[in-house]
Amino acid sequence: DNYELCMQANHLGHFLFTLLLMPLLLKSNARILNLTSSTYKLATHIGFDFDDPYCTKGRQYGLFQQYGMTKLCNILFTKELVRRNNKLVSYAIHPGVVRTEGITGNMNFFLKYGSMACGFFLMWVMKTSQQGAYSTVWLASTEDLPEPNGSYVSHCVIERTIGKYVNDAEHAKKVWSWSEEQVKKWM
Repeated sequence: DNYELCMQANHLGHFLFTLLLMPLLLKSNARILNLTSSTYKLATHIGFDFDDPYCTKGRQYGLFQQYGMTKLCNILFTKELVRRNNKLVSYAIHPGVVRTEGITGNMNFFLKYGSMACGFFLMWVMKTSQQGAYSTVWLASTEDLPEPNGSYVSHCVIERTIGKYVNDAEHAKKVWSWSEEQVKKWM
């Protein structure tokens, strides 16, 4: 379908899945919990690149920059979802730096061994999968939901999002509209 894999896996798939479930979500007490990452900050200086979101028109592809942009999308999606549907409960969750087993399986040689080398040095500060899931499990199960709805949560605490675009409601609306356009053939 010619969509860049990182954007597809980290944002568009979640966006489409949520929209397809929307009739059921609005009838229930569901909570929409979107995993994001503090790497959204890598994209806050440019925001979402509407002119070249897939790096096919001249923007140089950088894995971490593209990943950061998809994680910015997760936060903007969460905020716009709550703005459009105030009956829904949704949060964007940063699980922390997590040692995910098998993540290098699909990487090319340089990324695989680079990731393994970095992982060796970072393993002392990385979370286990169980520790990384803690905020998600807490938000899925707590009776005492934090305010405001639509917030960015890390370590079970609402954190202030930093950057020009991540707190821009108009930017969030534009990302939503762009995302709808991308997934409309599956709606």
